[in-house]
Amino acid sequence: MTASSSHAVPDEFAEENTTIITLEDELKNFKLQSFNVESIPSFITDLTQALNPLEKSFSYSLDAAVELERLNKHEQVRSLQDKIPNVIELEHQLKTQKKILEDIQNRIRREPMNDIVEAYKREWTRENAKRQLLSDKKKYKKHSYYTGFKHEVWQVNHEENEPMPESDDDDDDDDDVVVGHVTLPTTCPITQSFLENPVKSQTCKHTYSKHAIMELIRKNRGRVQCPNSGCSQLVTTNVLCEDGLAERRVARMRASEASQRRTQNFYDVE
Repeated sequence: MTASSSHAVPDEFAEENTTIITLEDELKNFKLQSFNVESIPSFITDLTQALNPLEKSFSYSLDAAVELERLNKHEQVRSLQDKIPNVIELEHQLKTQKKILEDIQNRIRREPMNDIVEAYKREWTRENAKRQLLSDKKKYKKHSYYTGFKHEVWQVNHEENEPMPESDDDDDDDDDVVVGHVTLPTTCPITQSFLENPVKSQTCKHTYSKHAIMELIRKNRGRVQCPNSGCSQLVTTNVLCEDGLAERRVARMRASEASQRRTQNFYDVE
């Protein structure tokens, strides 16, 4: 039997118009349906959880910087400050990936998609291109990590209400002030009293007393609109992380008030 005859089509199928479906054809025609969206939230949760150690690493670096500033180790403080853009960039990448996946998840709910990987790559490229157009000041030096770092280090050797000078370490043409006199929250928008075990939303950056926001989330079945005036972001337990900066500010405010009371009591006795 020749090689050609071994592949001969049987007589009963010879006249049929058969179509061979390849794997490539299957992939081209494949579309993700609404029920496929169930697997995406796990990726989003992983990205959200990855932000928590990032916040803690910044807090640890800040603790080190404050101690170094007390010891007048200014060069080492500056070295830590110079690393902040790396942390901010990593945070941006994680949040961008999370946003892209959330957008894809919503699109699949509305209509089928046939190439989720291509859609992801396209949005990732677009977001990175937009990022590259921003100045370093807008990307890094107006970020809460950077402003918070400079504010806490400044407070080591200055009075609480003494305003910080504007930054002179950036020479671009942006008219915005990088870090001037910043007012950072010490009270909870829910309890209207000093923050207790402060936690911060990773989405809107607002800070609350842990027990107060957790109770509010529980009463609203797992998610609640940010209680900060004018903010429409949703808050869930997954987006909350410890706010070491706020905790440090509150401790300093409490100590300042206690000192003032002692001084007042002393003069009252006199």
